[in-house]
Amino acid sequence: MLTGTAFRNSSTRLDLRQYRCRCLAVLIGCLAAISSVSGSTIASDWPQILGPNRNGKIADESLPDSLPESLSIRWEVEIGEGYAGVAVANGRVIAFHRQAENEVVEAFAAEDGERLWRTELPASYRGGINPDTGPRAVPVITQDRVIVWGAAGQLSCLEFATGRELWSINLFAEYRGDENYFGAGSAPIVSGETVVVNVGGRRGAGIVGVDLKSGEVRWTSTDEGTSYAAPIELEIDNQTVVVVPTRLQLIGLDARTGQETFRFPFGRTGPTVNAAVPLVDEQSRLFVTAAYEIGAKLLEITPTADGGQGVKAVWENNESISSQYFTPVLHQGFLYGTDGREDFNNTSFRCVDLETGEVQWEQAMAGAHVILVGEDLVVVSIEGDVTIARASHTGFEPRLEQRLENAASRAMPAFANGCLYTRTNAVRGVGKLRCISLVE
Repeated sequence: MLTGTAFRNSSTRLDLRQYRCRCLAVLIGCLAAISSVSGSTIASDWPQILGPNRNGKIADESLPDSLPESLSIRWEVEIGEGYAGVAVANGRVIAFHRQAENEVVEAFAAEDGERLWRTELPASYRGGINPDTGPRAVPVITQDRVIVWGAAGQLSCLEFATGRELWSINLFAEYRGDENYFGAGSAPIVSGETVVVNVGGRRGAGIVGVDLKSGEVRWTSTDEGTSYAAPIELEIDNQTVVVVPTRLQLIGLDARTGQETFRFPFGRTGPTVNAAVPLVDEQSRLFVTAAYEIGAKLLEITPTADGGQGVKAVWENNESISSQYFTPVLHQGFLYGTDGREDFNNTSFRCVDLETGEVQWEQAMAGAHVILVGEDLVVVSIEGDVTIARASHTGFEPRLEQRLENAASRAMPAFANGCLYTRTNAVRGVGKLRCISLVE
């Protein structure tokens, strides 16, 4: 049984040729968008937060040795409020934003920005410390579906090809979820056939598993509060574990049942948040980072005598890279990313040795998101600066530096098929979604 289903996109009768074309389009969309969030996707897709594997990397693309003298905007469209970055798959860009009393999900053609469909979902979030009322969580494209997590705790599933709403459930209303400081913002993860969401709800509903197909709640787990850091997947002894950074803990659990497999303290009480996404290295160790004197930790997951899993710190400190909400990337044993707090104006861009936590170099810079494309770092600052530099632990050597006009942005960028996607902060309710070509 579908929960809260509503079909807002009207249907018309189609002739046979139109019907066949639409079926073909749906089939192509389904095949191209199929991706478990821990597995492989169609080359160059960016189907969720931080790309195909939630680690900020595009491994099957590289930037040319000769970059353009200046970046060009291929296309831009106006959208509403919010800080949710876009997801990209099968030549479509999925944007999630707020206009008036609706949260809006729109699909645009990656080639030219043409609007392909638009679906409106009623919105009730009224803003908190930050007056922006838009959604914060990047959409997830998986199989033939788009999952969005609204700022007021509404989880919705749309058909990727058409935008038709398949199901919707208000998890905050159901479980008295916590809007925290800025509304819901931890991007869900789809593991197998379960959508795992950090709700921060009461009655043992800190983390909730929802059936991808039906929208029905499969399980609830823990009493932990919510964070702004997205969950990831981790393979441990041939078992897939979903790792959820909550308000004060790092929780590992089985997505099929919600059974907890491990936990490790991460966070602190008071006016703090966990917002950077955990990273996994080749040894299945976890790296986590946060500001507010919480610091960075490299964690090893170890088996326990009772058949469970334990966690121990390889190293932990507050001097290496303590990031407020920017997730670093990991490349050949070195971390690259932002240290410090945007609101304290004390950020810098750093390279850190993952094994020891030692800082290799530091560059003064406004807080910035980073994407690894081949051997290049694509760094996008909140002030609108785009910097491309080789991922080298010996020093920061930019290949291109450019400040884009009217481009201040907190939203995470995306990268697909040689293009960088950014969205600007809204001014009087209007922002811009931009496609920027990084190749000539």
